[in-house]
Amino acid sequence: MSTHAVIAVRGGEAAKSRLGGCLDAPQREALVAAMLLDMLATLHGVEAIAKIWVATPTPALAALAARAGASVIADGEAGDLNRAFDQARALIAIQAPDASILLLPGDLPLIAADEVEAILQPALRGAIVIAPADTDGGTGALALPAHCPLATAFGRHSFARHLAAAAAHGFDTHIVRATGLSLDIDRPTDLDAMAHHGVTGRTGDLLSSWKTAA
Repeated sequence: MSTHAVIAVRGGEAAKSRLGGCLDAPQREALVAAMLLDMLATLHGVEAIAKIWVATPTPALAALAARAGASVIADGEAGDLNRAFDQARALIAIQAPDASILLLPGDLPLIAADEVEAILQPALRGAIVIAPADTDGGTGALALPAHCPLATAFGRHSFARHLAAAAAHGFDTHIVRATGLSLDIDRPTDLDAMAHHGVTGRTGDLLSSWKTAA
């Protein structure tokens, strides 16, 4: 069984609007792009991942992802994370019906290869694997078989929803708790948390440049 990883991400002026009090639109767009590139770099370093997809409604991010070696799914309707994931799942189920699929929101710049591998080990045996997010009871990552009927339900309190749905379907379920999969960037306090955990790569360089300029 192979693994296909999917990152769903939205750019443009409306991206990361909850950071609007501390970052202007160009800064938020730059942040989204930096996080995406950092995530792609990490995923490219995981040998078990056969293919990386980026689902996005944003042409600039689509071009960026393609240059970074990802396959792009042009998500025509902006903003619905779960719809983007469902579109990707349907496509992968046709192309690679025996694959395991790893779903990731595009704002996890701290993810590390060993964290991804910890999810993929049980996923490659056919299990559903869920990584909880730190805030809002959300989900940082979800891995499942390509033809799994489990509904994608990212958002507030989605960890409990995913867990309950997996149990209802009788799937073998694993929980992976990892810093890089639990810390996303949605609010000003998340920027402080990233700095505390020592975010590196393009995202770290960008945050450092803003701090220096301030």
